[in-house]
Amino acid sequence: MGAMKNLMFAARLPDAIEVAFEALIDDSLAAMYFGPSEPRRGPVDADHARNLLFEMWRELVHEDPLWSALARFLDTYAADREEDD
Repeated sequence: MGAMKNLMFAARLPDAIEVAFEALIDDSLAAMYFGPSEPRRGPVDADHARNLLFEMWRELVHEDPLWSALARFLDTYAADREEDD
């Protein structure tokens, strides 16, 4: 799989596909972190979120997009928590 992974990262994906893939990663992290609870609220533990994200995606995706996904997650859900305080 290493050679295939290198080939995938050698070519840039069209922007629409990158955006869709980012949304898939973001949604998977939020679903795993919060479970079926709606609305997705509550205290956010950055370490726990990071661990979940890397467990799900590290074999398939380079680290840079994962760190970006974690930042988006924290911006979205930790900001909600700060507004409530």
